[in-house]
Amino acid sequence: MALKRQSERRLRKTGERRRAPSDAQLYCNLMTDVRGRMDVLRDVVSKAIALPNDLARLEFAALLLRKCLEQVALGSLISNREAYCVAYNKFEREWNARLILRDIERVNPPFYPIPVKQSGRPEAGRVHYQLIEDGFLTRKEFVKVYDKCAALLHAPNPYGSTPNYEYLAKQIPDWAKRLTRLLDQHVLRLAGAEIGALIHMREADGQVHHYGLTLDQLPKAVGP
Repeated sequence: MALKRQSERRLRKTGERRRAPSDAQLYCNLMTDVRGRMDVLRDVVSKAIALPNDLARLEFAALLLRKCLEQVALGSLISNREAYCVAYNKFEREWNARLILRDIERVNPPFYPIPVKQSGRPEAGRVHYQLIEDGFLTRKEFVKVYDKCAALLHAPNPYGSTPNYEYLAKQIPDWAKRLTRLLDQHVLRLAGAEIGALIHMREADGQVHHYGLTLDQLPKAVGP
């Protein structure tokens, strides 16, 4: 009897290991990581975290922000392992964000998140939301911010131009706020998905949640 119970427990555990998370849950896991980095970034720029000097603070902030941008760009490819790995490797090797985003768009044209403000409870039935028109990080700004952060992550060239540290110190907190507004509640369509997803970056339980959207519920930019 004891052996039978042990065998049943092993089978249950094996089944749990084999039950892979859904693509939407994988995306939520990615956004949980982004949210954690953004929380640290806010503490860095507000000086809640002690660092040796202002330059170290600026470089650390740029690193955190750039990594968040990479994860946002890659996020919609999480449902396509091969495409995700190809794009990930490009971020490791290349510096031109515009070209990388172009390649991602070829795989999944509606890859960029669309910020929304939801009205009503998503679990109560049909989801209603309004598009946010301003105050968020646009795709065009994404490229600019990524490149500006990259300039801080390389050793300075004594024979080249010097980054404008004063400008970057003022802009990075604003860019972080705009990225937060982009992601707080957003809609996207994962690569190859037949439905869309509404993402809440933080609910009452502290978790990232997703809610399925039918194609007719999607904005035109991410719809069929």
